[in-house]
Order: sequence, then C-alpha cells, then structure tokens
Amino acid sequence: QFASGEVAYLLNGSTDEGELVWKQTLASDTAPKFEGEVVHYNADAEPPYYNGELVVPHEHAYVNGFCDAADCDAPYQAAEQVEGVYQITNGGQLYWFAALVNGGQADADAILMDNITVNENVLVDGALNTEGSFRAWTPIGNLNACYNGTFDGNGKTVSGLYFNDTAADVDYVGLIGYLGGTVKNVTVEASYIAASEYVGGIVGRTTGSAKVEKCTNKATVFGAQYSIGGIVGYSNNTTVVSECVNYGNVSSELSTVGGIVGYNNGGATITKSVNYGKIYAKGGTVGGIVGKNYKSTVEYCINNGSVEGGAAKVGGIAGTNEIMGGALRYSYNLGSVKGDAAYVGALVGYQNMATIDRNYYLSTGSYTDGKDKAQKGVGHKTAGSAANDSALKYVGLTEEGFASGEATYNMNNGSRGSEVWHQTLGTDTYPTYEGTDIVNWGYSTCDTNVPRSYSNEERFSSRPAHEFINYVSNDDATCTADGTKTAKCEHCDVTDTIADEGSIKDHTWSEWEVTKEATYTEEGEETRECSVCEASETRATSVKDLPFVDVADESFYEMPVRWALDNNITNGIDETHFGPLNICNRGQVVTFLWRAAGSPEPTSTENSFEDVPADAFYYKAVLWAVEKGITNGVDATHFAPMSNCNRAQIVAFLWRAAGSPEPTSTENSFEDVQDGAFYYEAVLWAVENGITNGVDDTHFAPATECNRAQVVTFLYRANSD
Repeated sequence: QFASGEVAYLLNGSTDEGELVWKQTLASDTAPKFEGEVVHYNADAEPPYYNGELVVPHEHAYVNGFCDAADCDAPYQAAEQVEGVYQITNGGQLYWFAALVNGGQADADAILMDNITVNENVLVDGALNTEGSFRAWTPIGNLNACYNGTFDGNGKTVSGLYFNDTAADVDYVGLIGYLGGTVKNVTVEASYIAASEYVGGIVGRTTGSAKVEKCTNKATVFGAQYSIGGIVGYSNNTTVVSECVNYGNVSSELSTVGGIVGYNNGGATITKSVNYGKIYAKGGTVGGIVGKNYKSTVEYCINNGSVEGGAAKVGGIAGTNEIMGGALRYSYNLGSVKGDAAYVGALVGYQNMATIDRNYYLSTGSYTDGKDKAQKGVGHKTAGSAANDSALKYVGLTEEGFASGEATYNMNNGSRGSEVWHQTLGTDTYPTYEGTDIVNWGYSTCDTNVPRSYSNEERFSSRPAHEFINYVSNDDATCTADGTKTAKCEHCDVTDTIADEGSIKDHTWSEWEVTKEATYTEEGEETRECSVCEASETRATSVKDLPFVDVADESFYEMPVRWALDNNITNGIDETHFGPLNICNRGQVVTFLWRAAGSPEPTSTENSFEDVPADAFYYKAVLWAVEKGITNGVDATHFAPMSNCNRAQIVAFLWRAAGSPEPTSTENSFEDVQDGAFYYEAVLWAVENGITNGVDDTHFAPATECNRAQVVTFLYRANSD
C-alpha cells in the first residue's frame, strides 16, 4: 500500500488538487516523500494510483496470447500464477514469461499447460522457409538475466520458434538463453534457431548446477561460430544434461558442434541421451553427442545420426575428449562419420589424456576422412592418453555382435540392480534404455565343452558344480526294495540316480484264505500271498462263537462246553440251548465218557442189559464202560440209563476211566465221604486233581444229582493237562 501510492493520496486528504505536502514517484519511491510527483487516483484505472496523465488502455484482442495493436502496451497475455507457478497455455504467455524473466524475475517457475505453436511453416524439409515472415523469439534468460527457476514442459511441445540473427555479438540463444535452474519435459519442434555462438535447441548456455532433463529437440539449429548443440550449446560447471533426444539438424560455420551439447566443459555431464540428427561443422570439432568434451563426462549415450566435419576432429560420439578428469564411457555409435581432414574416428576424433572406457561402434559402419585414414575407434590419441584407457576402451562390433548382448553387458560396467542398458536378446539388435531384461555373461552349464556366453538368464561367474535338485521317481520300486529316482543337473544334461528311500511299494495281496479252521476252543488261521514277490502273511481268526444263549460268557462251564463241542462229546438240547441246568442220567454220562475217550469200539457186542437197546445213542458207550470196568448195571439185566447221576457216581466213573489211580494222600475233609464207600478213593483223587471240590469245606454231597454244566466241567477238568 505504501509503494502503490495509496498512502500518499490518503495523507493529502484523498485529493490531487491544491498545495499538496506529500509526493511520490511510483516508479522509484516505495513510500511518500516531500518531493516527487503528484499521486492521482481513478477507481477505473489499473492500477488505480498513478503519476501523470491517465492512460486508458485499449481493449486487447489476444490471439494465441498476442495482441498486435499498434498502440498496445501489453502485447503478450499474462500467465496466471497458481501456487507460485505460472501456467502457460499459449504463445503470447510464453513470450510474456520470457519478458518477465529477462526483466528481473529470474527465479520464476513455469509449466506448460498445452502444446504451443508460435509460427507456422518455419521449416521446409528441415531448412528455413525463406519465403515466410515470422514472429521472432526472445529466449528466456540472457547473459544479464540468467534463468534460475524451473521450466516444466509437462510433456508438451513448443512449435514454430524463430530466431535468426548470426551477428558476432548475438549469443545465448535457445528456448532458454542462459540457464542456471532446471528445464525439463519439453519438446521444441518445427523451429529455426540461428545465432553466433552458445546456441541450442533447448538451452544456449548453462552455468552452475543447471539441469536439462527429458527434453527433445526437433528444431534446426545453426551457429555462425562456436558451441552449437541440438539440446545445449555450451554446458558448463556441474550441469547435468540427462535423458534428452535430438532429431534436428545441427550445424556451424566454424566448430564445436554436437548432437546433444556443442561444448561440455569443466565438470558438466551428459548422460542417457540420444542423437538422430545430422550434425555438421564446417571447421571440425564435431561429434554425434558432443563437439568438445573438456574435463567433463559423457556416459550412456547413443549416436544414430550422421556426423560430418569440414576439417579435423570428427567423432561418432565426441569430436574431442580432453584432459584428465574428462571421461567418455558406456556409449555407442551407429551413425556414419566423415571428415575432410585427419583425426576422424568412429567414436572420438581427438583423444587427449581423458578417460575412455567401454564404448562401442558398428564395425561395418561408414567412417572416412580426407586421407582415407579414418580410424574405427579413435582418430588420434596424444602421447600418454593410453594410460587412461580401459581394456575395453572402444570396441567395434558387427550387427550380430551387438545382438549378442556383449555391448550391453560391458556398458553396464558390472552394475547389478541399477542397470542403464537393457536388451531382450533375440528381439533387440542394440542396447536400449527401455525394457527390463538385463544381459548377463558367464557360464550357463557345468559342461566344460560349453564356453561362457551372454544371456538374459542368470549366468555363473565361474563354472558351476553339478546341482541336482528336482529328483523324479523312476517308478521301479517293488514290494521288497526301494526304487530309484533321477535328477537332471540344473546347469547341464548330466543326470544323477539315487535310492528313492521310502518308495517301497505295498504288497499286492490275494484274498485271505483259511488255512486252519477255528474251533470253539482254539483260534483259527488265515493266510494271504503277494502276487508279485510271493511273500505271505498269516493272521489268527477268533474262536467260534457258541450257539447257545444259555451259556454265559466267563461262566465256570463256558470253556468246558466249548471243549465238549470241539470234541463231539455233547451238543445242545436244541440249536440254541445247551441246557446247563438239566440233570444228566446214566446213559448220558457214560456216553460223554465214551466220546471223551475217542468213541472206541467195544471189543464185544455181548449186552446183558434189557434196557440198553442196540439202537440207543448210549449202546456202544455202555458196552465200552462195562468192558473197562467203569460202571456196571444196577443189576444183572438192567443198566437204568434214564436214572439220574449223582456226584458220587460221576467222580467214580471219571476215576475208573482214568485207570483208578491211587490218591497221593488219604486226607479227607468231607464228613459225608466214608472210607469204604465205592466213591471214597475217587473223591480224594478228584479233589487232588482239581476236578471238583466239596459243596463246602466238610461236605462233598455225594448224593446230589449233577446237571449238564457240572458234568461237562468234570469231564473237561479230568481231560485237561
């Protein structure tokens, strides 16, 4: 408000008439003074406070941002500033921004919001259209106003720039004349830029830590003298020019001309940049990437354009590479190189002490000089330059050689994880910045007959040992032995076969076959055989289940009943009942005894018993029992088979069947068993042999009748070992 004149006007009582105390010359005074010009005010004026006569501006008729009215005081449309960055949308705003910077705001930032065309048809087949009339360009920044801001092309294109003044003192010419800041992401095309020196399609000259990034030139660039470049005319100090491309024709009447940079000086760097344009210098010192590289670095660059010089020092990458601290590395040339004098090389025309490392050129390319002595690598090296050469300083390859991946691998200089050069072998003939495939070099196999090679696959620095990982079964296991498994070496065709532990197969078994029938007292057996190896195995089968519902499991007579069934001594009273509580008669008991003895045939068929018919089940048993003295009839003609048997009779029958052995002891604890009784010795014998005991400690109960459970139990115990 002080600088605007508002305060001076208010201090004068908001008037500009009469004797006024406060004055202010707005062009120079920042506050009211006692001397100076009168401050006037008009609310419709812009600005509203002013000195002198009020000039009412005319209505602008901007076309592409330009107002061409003769009396226009603002011929260029102002760019809007958003968050501190000027938004440039048309040609007039571009010119306005140049005037802003050149007028003192050298740190201003700008971004292109649209493609811009300033002039139409500036070029005809790459040359200036001499029949046209064009709006002249004033570069952004000059020797007195170095541009230190950031100019972001935002991927947009500026077309139709025209600058054509080659007078001796006209220099610092390009889209940017003099740069100490950053220019990036912009393309200049269909333009003609010609001046004396420090001329570039993007930047005339740089200083300090300037950056030129991802810029493309398709303009024709010409210089009458020195330092002429497709991207930058003269790059100085620690400037970095990176990822730039030139398609335009670049030439000079004198020398120091490059497709990317004319003169790269004092620590500057050119990296990852490509030239496709035609580069020419009548006086020599011309290169596809840089005319003169002096104490600076050129790396990871490609020249694919033609390079020609009317005199010496002509190179596919650099016209000259000079002085310790300078370096040319990891770059390649595919373009033709021609010079009318000496010092012509496929990569460098004149090499003087600077480093040269891992650069490649097409060995079948065209490289000529006026004496037919053009060198495939370096045209001329000064004494001592070899000390700075690497073993792979410059190498010529055929197209097939490039396609092999050799150049890509070596130009990456062993970088792993940060490779600049990529190449899909079999698809890409030459190294490229795009893609993800890297090239490795080394051994792919353990086979000593296979040399090292280049590949997109991993390679070993030294020949690998065999490595067997993925073993596959050979399916040769049997049911008697493990099989084998085989793996192919991960790096060659050698195979390794080892035991496949745990692969033994299951036997191929037949159905189980009964080899021993189970009985009621003994388990059976069944066997099966393997049809492959004839192995066999046997397993036990359970004893037969009793068919009787009235024989409880683990009862005292369960096992005797089983024994009786197995030995055909007795069956049940029907299919499902044994009748364990049924009383046994004499016919049944002698039959049980006879059967337990094996059912022997009687030696005589003489039968004195009227009550033992020949067809009775007990017939032979009675005859046998009488023969053996086991029992007699109840009288001479009667056996009484239906009479129930008591305990005394049963033990007597068993004792006699055993041969009437003498008891080992005569001790008798039973009150009801008297010495002299027919069953006396039989009872003592039965107790000694665990066949039976008394009904209590002092009574045997000889007259108590026996049931079927007791009888088979006595028989079982008497016949057990």
